[in-house]
Order: sequence, then structure tokens, then C-alpha cells
Amino acid sequence: MVAIPLFKVGGLFLRALTKPVAKQLKQSAKTKPWLNSICGRVGQYGHVVTVRIQMSMQGQIHWKSIQIKDLPADQAVDKGSEFLGEALIFSVAVMVAWYEYDRSSRSSKEKELKANEREFQRQQQIELRFRNLEHSMREMEDEISALKMQVDEAAAKYQQYKHEQAEIARQQAAARWW
Repeated sequence: MVAIPLFKVGGLFLRALTKPVAKQLKQSAKTKPWLNSICGRVGQYGHVVTVRIQMSMQGQIHWKSIQIKDLPADQAVDKGSEFLGEALIFSVAVMVAWYEYDRSSRSSKEKELKANEREFQRQQQIELRFRNLEHSMREMEDEISALKMQVDEAAAKYQQYKHEQAEIARQQAAARWW
């Protein structure tokens, strides 16, 4: 069974919790004066923007000179509270998505750093092995040089011995001749 990450479950819970909060905001806008005035202004502004966009889409060039009729107060409050509720839901969704992305990118960077660290350690181990091999090779070259010197000395002694033996044999042959 695959484990579901807690932060994703928390994000889903937060998004689900936002919808009732937005609904409560819409209801509170009707009863609380300060929220009512904010939602009314937001609703009126949204209405003006919507009408202007519609007029420009229809090709009416001088929409700035036309006076736009205000919405009734209760409709403006409804539109404003609807907009603020949707903005709340959207902003929470964006924050949760940003958090998940940020966490994912940090996790990815950590994995990359760990992989780089492992690669660096592997390179260091290879370098250490290479140095050890170079050192061993120098020691072997020194031993080979020492052995060559011993062989050369032994060969020189053998040549001297052969020369001495030949000299002794010649002296004995000359002594027999007399």
C-alpha cells in the first residue's frame, strides 16, 4: 500500500475547509456592516468592470463617457461577497500549490545535493586508490631497480670469477708445460 504524504492530505483538507469559510463570509456580509460595505464596494466595482468589458467586446468605443447604472445594494453585496469568497478559495489553492511546488523543488535539490556528494566521495575514493597504486608502483620500481643492481653485481662477480678461473687454468697449464 502506498503511503499518502501528510502535507498533501493537509493541503486537500485546507482547500476543503476554505469552501465553508467562503460560504460563511457570504452570509456574514449581510449581517456585519463593515463587511457589508466592503462587499458592496467590491460588487459595484466588479459590476462596472464587467459592463465596460462587455461594452468594449461589443465594439462600443466611447464606453468611458457612458454613465453605468449602479447595482442595487443587496445585489452588489452578493456579487462582492461571491467575488471575495472565490478569491479566498483561489488564493488558498494557489498557496497550497505553491507550498507543494516549493517542497517538491527543495526535495529535488536535496536529492541532487546528496547525489553530488556521493559522486564527490566516489571521485575522492578513486583518487585515493589511484594515489595508492602510484605509490605501490614506485615502491615496486625501486625494488626492481635494487634487484637489477644485485643482478648486475652478481653478473660482474661471476664474470670476475670466470676470469680468475680462466687465469688459474692457464697458469696451471703453463706450469705443467715446464
